[in-house]
Amino acid sequence: MNENIEQVGEVPGTTILVDKDGQVQNYMGGVKLNHQSETDIILIPQPSDTDQNDPLLWSPKWKKLHITILFFYTLINACAAHWTTTVYTLFTKDFNTSYSNLNQVTGAQNLVLAFSCIFSQPFANKFGRRPTYICSTIICLVAFIAFAGARSYAGYMVYGVLIGLGVGPMDSLVGPSVHDVFFLHQHGYMAAYVIALGFGSNFGIVISGYIVETTKKWEWCLYVLIILDVCVLIFAIFFLEESLYHRDTKDKIAIVESHSQESNEKEEIKETVEVDNLSPIPRKPFWQRITFLSLDKANKSNIFELTIAPIKTFRYPAVIFTSLIYGIQICWLQLFGVTLSQFYSAPPYNFTSEAIGNMNWAGIVGTIIGAAYLQISDWYQVYRAKKNNGIAEPEHKLDLWYVPMILNVLGLFLYGYGPKYGYHWVVGAIGIGLINIGIFSLTTISLTYVMESYPKQTSKTMVAVLFVRNIMSAIFTWVFQYWLEGLGVIWLVAMLGLLCFFINASVLIMVFWGKSFRQKTAHWYFNSVQD
Repeated sequence: MNENIEQVGEVPGTTILVDKDGQVQNYMGGVKLNHQSETDIILIPQPSDTDQNDPLLWSPKWKKLHITILFFYTLINACAAHWTTTVYTLFTKDFNTSYSNLNQVTGAQNLVLAFSCIFSQPFANKFGRRPTYICSTIICLVAFIAFAGARSYAGYMVYGVLIGLGVGPMDSLVGPSVHDVFFLHQHGYMAAYVIALGFGSNFGIVISGYIVETTKKWEWCLYVLIILDVCVLIFAIFFLEESLYHRDTKDKIAIVESHSQESNEKEEIKETVEVDNLSPIPRKPFWQRITFLSLDKANKSNIFELTIAPIKTFRYPAVIFTSLIYGIQICWLQLFGVTLSQFYSAPPYNFTSEAIGNMNWAGIVGTIIGAAYLQISDWYQVYRAKKNNGIAEPEHKLDLWYVPMILNVLGLFLYGYGPKYGYHWVVGAIGIGLINIGIFSLTTISLTYVMESYPKQTSKTMVAVLFVRNIMSAIFTWVFQYWLEGLGVIWLVAMLGLLCFFINASVLIMVFWGKSFRQKTAHWYFNSVQD
């Protein structure tokens, strides 16, 4: 038992999660650790003993309200970024332009999104999550109104740039916000975020198809988005609390680091982590909790330092791995955007906008199946920790990788070759569903992996991952039409399928050497945390 515990302070991400029969507390000299009620699960990170404003100590009601608002915020923003899939063919006629030109807008949107993720994160760390979400929602609202008024290719380009700017916090902040309010053994709530991404990306396409067929005007899609965005803005202003929280006291779990040092150093460290007998800090009144700015918990570094800090996290193999996985999975979402209308508005299908949108019901079903599959992730993590003397490793959840990995690749072949050979549309729909199972599952697992590998640098690692993801997505969108015309469907699908397989299979590197990588990068991590 002691040998396992000693690694906790030395390897980032290796964590004491289960304290069977109080062995950990006894080993730590009786230092009190907060546990989940009536269980042997240790709360990671340890919440404040005195401050009731700690987001980890919010009531379940407020935590659920917080994640619900962020769910709908993500849902609407994902719709905003992808709803145009069903009207691509209409845009080519109304704007007198080509598919390639429309793809340039999508590529520009993703490029702006990459830099939006970089700048929204330091803004949020400096001024708070709450004002960042509110400003983001307002920017998207301006984009909807502007495009609804312009109705031109130039207006579409402006829309793409503004949406890329506005949805940045959807990508870079929601994950850290989940970290703000939930403990390690509750990180399954990340699934709510990825569900919102999946539903928004697919359901927005379905609904836009219905709207266009009913109203005969694609502008009504924007009117609906305006209404929904205003609703999200109202709830964010009045109910979305600030979750940014700076923990001044050292994590009590950190005491285990002392067991790799001399005994006299142990006592010194033990003394520093004991909490003073301070008076409890009561919960702020509601009106104070919804102020626009809450600078008391903001990061004291300047904006420039916060902006460049994520670059250093590319030294971590887990960041590179997650960047590639997330990037390639988002490319498949872009694949639907640039091909669905091309494939199914032409013979032998001749689908209407509504029918094209309905194809994405398969994506919604795939997202639901992926969510159901990952319901076991938190339970599985606790199970593996109990089998490992109470020690949780980020690599444990990678055991859930292999099924969605295979389905992901199979879905690509079905989606690509189905319309190529004129198979029944159900073949392509099954492909969409399988791809979405992979997108949801692999994205959730990889994001959780990198966040748990370097838990105190979640914001920085997320920015690095998202920057690579969006650059990959932009490049894919820009070059795809040329690939399609140059290689043809058969060779292009074969190339994409192999690319998908080999990138997904890189998980084996992390399974076998992930902990070793974390151990070798520990000095970078701990030095960065102390900065």
